[in-house]
Amino acid sequence: MRIPDHSIGKTKDIHRSHVRGWASDYRGAWQALLANRGQGKIIDDVVHRLLRLRAGLIDLLPDSAPDAMRDLLVEQGVTAESLPRDLVELCGLSYDRDRR
Repeated sequence: MRIPDHSIGKTKDIHRSHVRGWASDYRGAWQALLANRGQGKIIDDVVHRLLRLRAGLIDLLPDSAPDAMRDLLVEQGVTAESLPRDLVELCGLSYDRDRR
């Protein structure tokens, strides 16, 4: 059974919306980590949210415009300083651009 092309676009839009929410959740967990100086439960939460965000970004990357992932992260307040270097490079973030 072939899935109609228009439904694939809708699926990607829904997924992009989820990733946007995951980015916001990750930002909140990262800020909690910084505020609480790395308590065990908070670290677990940050790692969980980072892995979910990473998977979503990697899934969207092939079908996205070059700046789309960067724009999504910046829009949600996720800075390069809060992400591992490989995600920073993959999503086109830069440390200077985020410090405006």
